Amino acid sequence: MRIILPSIALLVMGCPMSDSSSPEQAAQEQFAAAAETPVGVIGARFAGHLVAKDFERASEMLVPSLRDDSSATELESRYEAMIEYAGGPAESVQPVTTMSDWPGKRPGDQAWVYVAIDGQGFSEGVTLIVTDDGRIREIEWGRP
Repeated sequence: MRIILPSIALLVMGCPMSDSSSPEQAAQEQFAAAAETPVGVIGARFAGHLVAKDFERASEMLVPSLRDDSSATELESRYEAMIEYAGGPAESVQPVTTMSDWPGKRPGDQAWVYVAIDGQGFSEGVTLIVTDDGRIREIEWGRP
């Protein structure tokens, strides 16, 4: 799934999962696989809210304890700080990779997802931990 902004149109990439003939095709297959997972969808939705500057809706996706620490205003501040050098708005979001097991995984965690946020001349992203109930427990801002 790739969300293209500003129209927030949704395009599901249909790359067959086969032996890749090029690194680009392998990357597209990885992105398509990540986008088709429940956490990929959640991650794309959250990042889409950020780039659409709908920080209230992004905040609603957080677990209550994170929402207490990360108001819509705080999400806006963190997002704007992450892309301040960009010189233009984000144009798309793309789930890149997911993990169902990682160091620090807690009971109740479903998966980890990295979502790229791209615009003209820049690429950033958010790494999210999604809980079993589909809420975001943790946000890491910026690309790894």
